[in-house]
Amino acid sequence: MPVPRFAKVESAEDIRHWGAPANFGYPLMLKATLGGYDGKGNALIRDEADVDEAFQSLDGGTRELMVEEFVDFALEISIIASRGIDGSRVIYPVAENHHKSSILDTTIVPARVSPEAVEKARAIADQVMEVFQGVGTFCVEMFVTESGDVSVNEVAPRPHNSGHYTIEGCFASQFENHIRAIVGLPFGNVDLIHPTVMGNLLGESAGQTELLGLTQSYLQDSSLKVHLYGKETSAKNRKMGHFTVVDSTVEGAVQKAEQARLLLRVIGV
Repeated sequence: MPVPRFAKVESAEDIRHWGAPANFGYPLMLKATLGGYDGKGNALIRDEADVDEAFQSLDGGTRELMVEEFVDFALEISIIASRGIDGSRVIYPVAENHHKSSILDTTIVPARVSPEAVEKARAIADQVMEVFQGVGTFCVEMFVTESGDVSVNEVAPRPHNSGHYTIEGCFASQFENHIRAIVGLPFGNVDLIHPTVMGNLLGESAGQTELLGLTQSYLQDSSLKVHLYGKETSAKNRKMGHFTVVDSTVEGAVQKAEQARLLLRVIGV
């Protein structure tokens, strides 16, 4: 499977070795091999001057670390896929992901990429499911470069944030097919019903959870669905829920999501 070049490192000197022009060169991504999510466990090394600080920021090498060549990607995409006990697989549509502060902000489906990139991504996702031999729902995150190359960024062996659009967007959601997979039932239809956009609702402040703007958002768009996760307390940048909107066109769904984003807020009181 296509992945960025990487190497295990145990010291700052190892990082400098791989940052040399003859190897990966700078910039580099330093990553903890376990426990990373939403940008945690990662450090961008722009040049040699950043090496020591980045190494110390990831516990000074007390965790297993790796360096990865920096991918100047044009877009991140992801695919939800489910694999059954018998090895059968279903591949959901390609989703386009946008992040803020390394946290997923918006997922747009179908992804606005070339047919060739879609074909490559679907083939990679199917290969990942075969290699992992897992049963249930997985998410395969990928980078797409300006030249159209597609490579694997991350595999999450579970239903995934970027797959929440499937609840309203597809005939069978990622959660339904996860259950179907592990109990041996045939898979539900994973076709996209209509273009869908999912937006994460992050906490703005700490305190008891309060959602603002719900009534106004519902009056503005009858397709809007809001899912709250039942977290009693909010915290800054904590994932408190998400919303989805649908439309007959991708552009229309994106516009609806932008309008909902202006109204929906989660605060702590």
